[in-house]
Amino acid sequence: MLRVILPVGDYPPGTRMRDSTIKLFWESGFDRWELERFQHLGELIKREDEDYLLNVNEGEYLDHLVSELAQDLLVFDFNSVEATEGERMIPAERFPPMSFVSRGQSYLKQVFTFHVPVSGSIGLLRLAPSPRLGWTIEIDLDRQKNTISFDVIRFGDDMNRVNSDYEGIVGKINQQLGNLNVNVDRYNALLKTRSKELFEQRKSELKKKAAFRSALKVPIRKNAAPATFAVPVKSPKRIVPRPVASSGPYIIDPTLDSPLYQGILQLMHDFGKQMERLPETYSQKDEETLRDYFLLLLQPHFGLEGSATGETFNASGKTDILIRYQNQNIFVAEFKFWRGVKQHSKTIDQLLSYLTWRDSKTAIVYFIDGKEITPPLKSIGEWTPQHPSFAAFIGKIDESWFSYEFYLHDKEKKVQVAILCFHLLK
Repeated sequence: MLRVILPVGDYPPGTRMRDSTIKLFWESGFDRWELERFQHLGELIKREDEDYLLNVNEGEYLDHLVSELAQDLLVFDFNSVEATEGERMIPAERFPPMSFVSRGQSYLKQVFTFHVPVSGSIGLLRLAPSPRLGWTIEIDLDRQKNTISFDVIRFGDDMNRVNSDYEGIVGKINQQLGNLNVNVDRYNALLKTRSKELFEQRKSELKKKAAFRSALKVPIRKNAAPATFAVPVKSPKRIVPRPVASSGPYIIDPTLDSPLYQGILQLMHDFGKQMERLPETYSQKDEETLRDYFLLLLQPHFGLEGSATGETFNASGKTDILIRYQNQNIFVAEFKFWRGVKQHSKTIDQLLSYLTWRDSKTAIVYFIDGKEITPPLKSIGEWTPQHPSFAAFIGKIDESWFSYEFYLHDKEKKVQVAILCFHLLK
């Protein structure tokens, strides 16, 4: 028996409500479509206003791009198929072999039309998956009802043949659909990676341009800002809103270069080791006094006090050493006596709260006044990666010198944190 026959009033007999006729999974290759989408992705990023792209929150912008270009998997609901039937003139060329018909003539035959609910990214219906079957069927798409429909013609008196033809078509559709949805999953996964790569590549280019522009003695005449793309409304697909970014010119972040940073840390490390060898001189001092020893060491050694660039070492609060540039902290050293892992977590929080620039470079100096230094070092190695802002463990320069990266504020910016430990028995 045929599955479902609708009342005639639901669909006019022998007709199909359609928006377009499609050769299902056939008209264009998915691989070519995917390549064109990634090219389009690159163009979208390149067309963005330069200052917008440099100032925008990377995570929010990439979420927007992915939501705009990602594809929903196609779903055919064969459990809810409906059928209509009617009569139609069928050309002799469509009849099975050995039929008693004349070429060029048409004959009135009963036609069953199956209406299949479909959801997902409807444009994928035209794409041939990889791998693919060398098979297609002509379907009609009804966007108002969200259905596709295809015909099965009754050429003889055996209804089992009609049902068998229907089952055969469904089997081929499902096979093609499975292959296509594998392709779509791959595309969506690559979209996230490719968006990030193209964004970072474009941002790097723009930052380099900004650096050269800032070095030019003659001011640059501003051009009118190019229009940026608007997010089209697509329902029911959810689009992440395009994030807002500062419209002002991008300002190059001040940074402390890595050789100078490593030089500061090495000097602090060497001085701390010297302190360990002279416990009678240093072991009874408080945090502020110990900090001042480091401050007195760093100021003349690096010649930053009163330098023409405006970078100076300053003491801030009780235990901090800072390098400041244009009222921003680019190096902060926090000094503490080791008091366990809870205090360690609070110290990291305190340090991160001082910072604003992505390339800020920092240090935490612990004075360990207990009998053993090994347990605190072990605790630092075990508990530091559990901090909510932890990003990466870079390595150990020395048994008591750890190097880490932490996320700063919005988890899009990172800061380098060196942890130096010195054993000062009281």
